[in-house]
Amino acid sequence: RTIVGMMDTWKAFLFVLLCSVTWCSTDSQSTVCRNVTVADIVFLVDSSSSIGVHNFKLVKDFLSTVVTSLNIGKGAVQVGLAQFSSRNIQEFLLNEFSSK
Repeated sequence: RTIVGMMDTWKAFLFVLLCSVTWCSTDSQSTVCRNVTVADIVFLVDSSSSIGVHNFKLVKDFLSTVVTSLNIGKGAVQVGLAQFSSRNIQEFLLNEFSSK
């Protein structure tokens, strides 16, 4: 492992952490998220082995918290998800699910 490689892994983790602080740090911010009526949100998740099992679970828990707080549906908030590691995986598209 190199320091540069480790920094790239931490950049992805810190980005997700920053999003969690930005979206979930105060009641007013959470209220704003719940009042969003129309949005397209695509999550890009690092699923490489360097992220580790524990950190990957933290990311999944964060995503669950965010999605649970949103009004998911056609004409409302649509969510997509892709994973990246040694290969990219498109898990689901924005219009694939109309409910949580």
